[in-house]
Amino acid sequence: MVEYKYLTPEQVDFFMTHGYVVIKKALKEEWIARATQDIWIRLGFDPNDRSTWTTERIHQPWHRKVLAKDVAPNAWGAICELVGGEEKVADYCKEWRDSMITNLGTKRWETEDIKPQELDNWHCDGDFFLHFLDSPEQGLLPRGGGTYIAEDSIGVIARWLRDHPEGVAPGMFDFGARLKECNVFTEMTGVSLKEPFNFNRLDPSEFSLVEQKTLKELGVEKLDFSVKVPRKHIIPQRLDTQSRMLAEELKRMKEYAEKHGTEVDSVHKDVPEDKLKESLTPPAVRAGRAFNLGRPSEGITNALRLTRDKCYWLFAHQNGELPSHTDTQILALRSSKHVVALLPLTTDACMGTLRGPLFEPEKDLIFARFERSHSATETGQLVVTVAQDINSAIKGAVSQARLLLNVPGPLPNTPRLDSYIFENKLTYCTWNSLQPPTPTTGASALNALEHFHSIGVRPAAFLIDDAWQDIKSFKLQSFGCKQLFLEKFESLAEIVRIAKEKYRVEHVGVWHTIQGYWQGVEPSMFMSKYSLVKVTKDGYPGPAEGEGFEYHIISAVEVTFTKSGEEVFGNSVDIVTLRKAYVQAVTTAALESFGAANVIWCMGMTPRVLLGGIGLCGKGVKRVVRNSDDYYPNESDSHRYHVFTNTINALLLNELDVQPDLDMFQTHPYISPVGEIHDTITGVSQGSFHASFRVFGTGPVTITDVPGKSNAEILAKMVGDSSPTPCPSVVVQASTAFTVLNDVFDPRITWAGVGKGLKVYTDKTIGIWNVQSGDGKLVEFITSSDISQALDVPLNSIPAVVLYIQSSNPANERVMLRDASNILHPTAPVRIELDPLGWATVSVVGVKSLGEQGKLACLGLVDKYLALQGITETRIAHEGASWSYTVVSKCSGTLGIWITSTVSIKSTEVRLIVENGDLGSTPGPELETQDLGKAKWVTLKLKGSSKVVFHLE
Repeated sequence: MVEYKYLTPEQVDFFMTHGYVVIKKALKEEWIARATQDIWIRLGFDPNDRSTWTTERIHQPWHRKVLAKDVAPNAWGAICELVGGEEKVADYCKEWRDSMITNLGTKRWETEDIKPQELDNWHCDGDFFLHFLDSPEQGLLPRGGGTYIAEDSIGVIARWLRDHPEGVAPGMFDFGARLKECNVFTEMTGVSLKEPFNFNRLDPSEFSLVEQKTLKELGVEKLDFSVKVPRKHIIPQRLDTQSRMLAEELKRMKEYAEKHGTEVDSVHKDVPEDKLKESLTPPAVRAGRAFNLGRPSEGITNALRLTRDKCYWLFAHQNGELPSHTDTQILALRSSKHVVALLPLTTDACMGTLRGPLFEPEKDLIFARFERSHSATETGQLVVTVAQDINSAIKGAVSQARLLLNVPGPLPNTPRLDSYIFENKLTYCTWNSLQPPTPTTGASALNALEHFHSIGVRPAAFLIDDAWQDIKSFKLQSFGCKQLFLEKFESLAEIVRIAKEKYRVEHVGVWHTIQGYWQGVEPSMFMSKYSLVKVTKDGYPGPAEGEGFEYHIISAVEVTFTKSGEEVFGNSVDIVTLRKAYVQAVTTAALESFGAANVIWCMGMTPRVLLGGIGLCGKGVKRVVRNSDDYYPNESDSHRYHVFTNTINALLLNELDVQPDLDMFQTHPYISPVGEIHDTITGVSQGSFHASFRVFGTGPVTITDVPGKSNAEILAKMVGDSSPTPCPSVVVQASTAFTVLNDVFDPRITWAGVGKGLKVYTDKTIGIWNVQSGDGKLVEFITSSDISQALDVPLNSIPAVVLYIQSSNPANERVMLRDASNILHPTAPVRIELDPLGWATVSVVGVKSLGEQGKLACLGLVDKYLALQGITETRIAHEGASWSYTVVSKCSGTLGIWITSTVSIKSTEVRLIVENGDLGSTPGPELETQDLGKAKWVTLKLKGSSKVVFHLE
């Protein structure tokens, strides 16, 4: 049994029970006197006049540092025994500083008690490092400390960190949720270690008391724990405020010393003001700086921001309340006349973000924060643009960023949209598709492809997501396929072959993380197969991929693309060349193995990726990047927010060298792990809610339906066939990036109750979605502003148009003429009513003149959500006394033509466009005509990509 010099057996037992220990008379009186002698001078308050105490709690900067063993020998001895010896303590923690958290209180708390659970300042100390279960810095640091501790939070937090080896950054921990799991609260510093705690020692007697207590709370004797991202020191944002406070305190201390003939007792007394933050910075933290940009003026009425609420993802918020501990990537501020966009730039050496204030007196201040890599000296840069609308503001910010960083924008010879393997093609992904009760096997995935074919839908791309790899304990065991996934098949190659030969899939892809799996690879399984190659060059760390490497192996079985996750790794590595090397390794291997940049960059919405070589600096090569986090299929509000945040996120990503991937979805209701179909939670409406939105994007359209559960009607509104013979389905989707109006700032879009619809515009089409929180219904209107935005023409130049409205609410659906040319009798807005998870798409087509004969408009393939994208060409020809109207369709579907009642269709020719461009014959078309009063609605069913000629009279 270990014998302790400072800790008594009773104190050891107390620590193992409660997680803390009390050391009485821990600090020497002379140190306490020195640390507090000038506290009122530093504060600038009168100790005898409470009216001068203007702030309840003040986090003051430190002025003195001393060796802990000199000023607190008993406490220091106990601390060292708790962590396993003084030799394990980091050198910079052997010095203690007098950074006071001065709590002056308020009148209220002199007589009123408060429950610990209701306190609003719960936190985990340690704002300069990424937190892990075994973090050597730990939580309670000698320059902070709390007054209340939640004793049983040790187990709660330990279990949470055990289950999240990706770590948690300062300010990103959900204390409210964890606090509800705590019941024991006690009113109450610690140290950092040289190495992480070790919970897997061979000799149990070598466990420190802290390690023993952690294992006890986890209910295990030992734990093989490893982090899945590199450990990282972070510049505490409090230093921005404390450096300013330090300057003020030093001024008061110097004035007092000069007046009374005393000395200024501060290690910072001779430090220049612009170096105070550096002087305050903990030795473990690399250099960085934040700049106060001030407060938005009173003229700012609304704000939109994209904030990294999770390490990997950006989330859209309709407010300017920037978090103090979480990075905001871009902020847009709206006044009555203008939109201002703020975009901090990121380079290889310097990462820029926006932050909010730490303390109440700084409320509403905006800080530009720049974090340097390693020993870099580069200066941070911030772009500010002013425009009339949010689209132009963001576009201008990105354009200016490229000029500042001297990188080219989109190139004139950038490959056409349809040259990418995903666009205009349907992708099937196994992620949500193969969840319990469906077996996670290759056979289940092929069953899904079989069902798609049975309802006339043929995905061109097949993505095998998580659960196919050979893994154990979150580590990759080989580059082969998991036997449970293979089941009855011999290899992954057999599954790929069947998908391509039987189901006509053109591309098969697999998912992986940038390190192989979440905790990398199992070294012992690979060491004997690979040899170490030493290189002296920068960049890609090793030779080109050859036989025996992952991309080479999977390409040998006809896999032609990948989805690479965990891109946060590329954001957290400090060494510039290594960080770039990981990204270069993936892109180089993809080009070598697949012959193209066929990688979906997933979990990469970080500054280093979006503003680095994948996004802003992509040199015109558009790579597919996930545009949002997942949604929860059993939560209605999650569906709504998913569409909203994808819309706002894409406003930025569409301007970068990326194709935003709006994420996969299901066309059927949520199916629980026990097989229950939950029509009442999100209902059948969730499928069309997502489908109608996905086709407004230019990136992949991906479904993840459970085998046999697909909604054929929803799929038919997304896709068509290019020919009557079986071939990959054509997705009728947008060809240009969508835009929004400044109405998107309006918080009523997401409020519960009667609010506004989310409106999106692309390719002469208006999309409206009810994304209100809760189950509120929505009343919206199609106005002249909407039509102007859809057609990209000024308000005073809107021509006569025909509107074709499709909606989840049949009462909204109609075909109508809207002529705004009569200023004296303006056309009334068109009313749209949407239920929860409701949507509407409005095709806007200018009317074509046939002279005295009448007028005409083609609304496209009207059985598709994005009807106008179903046609590729229209033209009118005057043939003597009559006219001809030619339409070329992209795929099968129902063609819709609006004509005035004075126009008659004498005859119609339909020819199929076969693969080589020739025209094949087709039986005589059958037209259906509906009388609209002064106009007629004519529809015609097409069996594939067709050229249709209407002869009119």
